[in-house]
Amino acid sequence: MHIIRKYVTVNFIIASVSAVAVLTFIMCIGMIFKATDLISRGVAWWPILKITLYGIPETFAYTMPLGILVASLLVFGRLSTDGEIMAMKACGVDVWQIVTGPLLVSLLFMTLCLQINTVMAPENHYSQRNLTAAVRVKTPSDLLDEGRFIQDFDGLTMYIGKKKGTFLTNVRIYDAREGDVKREIWAKSGEVKTSDTGKDLIMDLFDVRVSPPPFSDDEQGAVFMDRWPVSIPNVMAVRKHRKNEKDMTVGELVAGVRYTSDKYPDFNPKDLVQQRMSLLVELNKRVALSVACFAFALMGIPLGISTDRRKSSIGAGVSLFLAFCFYLFIIVAKSLSKHPEWSPDLITWTPVIISLVLGMFLIRKTN
Repeated sequence: MHIIRKYVTVNFIIASVSAVAVLTFIMCIGMIFKATDLISRGVAWWPILKITLYGIPETFAYTMPLGILVASLLVFGRLSTDGEIMAMKACGVDVWQIVTGPLLVSLLFMTLCLQINTVMAPENHYSQRNLTAAVRVKTPSDLLDEGRFIQDFDGLTMYIGKKKGTFLTNVRIYDAREGDVKREIWAKSGEVKTSDTGKDLIMDLFDVRVSPPPFSDDEQGAVFMDRWPVSIPNVMAVRKHRKNEKDMTVGELVAGVRYTSDKYPDFNPKDLVQQRMSLLVELNKRVALSVACFAFALMGIPLGISTDRRKSSIGAGVSLFLAFCFYLFIIVAKSLSKHPEWSPDLITWTPVIISLVLGMFLIRKTN
């Protein structure tokens, strides 16, 4: 029994490491081409190389669960096709005994993935953003991410609903640059421009509501204007970004969820609820992606045993389809973070629970 377990486990480890390496390389091809293009334009190669390397840990968060799934389907698909699984069962070896080693390996991958998702990836992402700003790779419009609250500018917090090039829609801004006056600005649309010097960012907003009104002592009223420019000085200067959700470690995310009102004192109650849900979705997404290593192994092993595949490409195709369905839930949860009433933080766990239950059922059926 020890020889069989070692044989299956070693094959599974080799296949998992190889699959993760290949998938990581494929996902990094885009970054490699982008880095090559920037170097050809005269940007120093060393910071570009560091920017590329900083992005690899975040890539592991997605390739490790998928690599485990590919390895499960290919290894156990080959064992089943060659009749080795049937021979083991004929000798009285229980299926659970066969899969114990690979499942333990998937737990090790899950632990490593959890460490990457909670500490390494956010820290590297934060360093990547700061280094990118230092080498001035980004244009001003690239600094305005859509679908999240941006706190990178002193005294300003803004939310961009949609962004297409330099054009913005559904813009909300909290402006506290005038000391005691905290002004809220809503705009249906806007356009991003730069000043003549190229250092300042100018948001030219249209169909604007400003509260309280500028040049007025009324702190409760509001004024509507066709156009309102918001200038952010020296935005292209070398500076240090403030952390957003993707830059926060798990401890910082938990603190943000618990003390949302203290961390974002300028937000109105509706935006506080939305920001808290955004933090919750990010926190649950990271943990769910880590647990996916074990869930994919538990689901992929019986699928590999029971599915008749003559070619390894079929197993890879099945794994890609299953992973697409899994990551689709992650994307949906992120997009629904602006609708807290739908509990998008729980949506991230739906595919994990389905994979675990389905895997347990299929292994029992196979046994």
